[in-house]
Amino acid sequence: MKYARSFDFEGQQVAVRAGTDGRLWFCAQAICSALRFSDSQAAMLNHCRPSGILFGNESAPQAMIDLRNVLQLSHHSSPSHAAQVYDWLCNCVLASQLDHTSKPQLHQLMANDQQLQVLRWQGSWWLAMQDAVGLFGSADEPPPRPAPS
Repeated sequence: MKYARSFDFEGQQVAVRAGTDGRLWFCAQAICSALRFSDSQAAMLNHCRPSGILFGNESAPQAMIDLRNVLQLSHHSSPSHAAQVYDWLCNCVLASQLDHTSKPQLHQLMANDQQLQVLRWQGSWWLAMQDAVGLFGSADEPPPRPAPS
């Protein structure tokens, strides 16, 4: 596994592991408990795809299920519990998986006494065309010269 984390769901810690392929694996017992299944083994047997179930190699192996099986289980639980787990998945677990450096970030820059907004995105800096023209001039006119000090 790539890493393991624990997320709080209504006061209960749910172990989530990410495989080297990026696939998320959830503690089956905790998910079944959150969805109010009284027998987690029966719930997995009746509703989960076998290819989406893993057992660890610890002395007491813990069943882990993939995201698809979490959704399968929620589909077979009460709508109110399913909605709570779905919100937790989207707002807590999956949101934590996003690489925040891949989101565009807006920055302020001063150049030639002009305040510019630049965008940092995917390792590059981006400048609005109007700011570039204001800073460097256009092909029709020479660039503005800085004021003498």
